[in-house]
Amino acid sequence: MKTKIIVVLIIIILLGIVAFQNQSDISIKLYFWKLSVSKAIFIPVSIFIGFIFGYISGRFKKRRSR
Repeated sequence: MKTKIIVVLIIIILLGIVAFQNQSDISIKLYFWKLSVSKAIFIPVSIFIGFIFGYISGRFKKRRSR
C-alpha cells in the first residue's frame, strides 16, 4: 500500500513539472475554426482522445474476430 502512494505521488509531481514547463499557448486551426490552448491542457487531452480511439478500435477488432 505504501508503494502505491509513493508511485502516485511521484506521478503527480512529474505531471506538475510537465504542466509548469508547458505553460505557453498553441494555436489549433481546423478549417474556419481557431482555438488557442495551453500545452499543459492540450497534451493530456490529446493522449486521452488517443486512448479512447485505441480502446474503441480494439473492441471492434475483438468483435470481428468472433
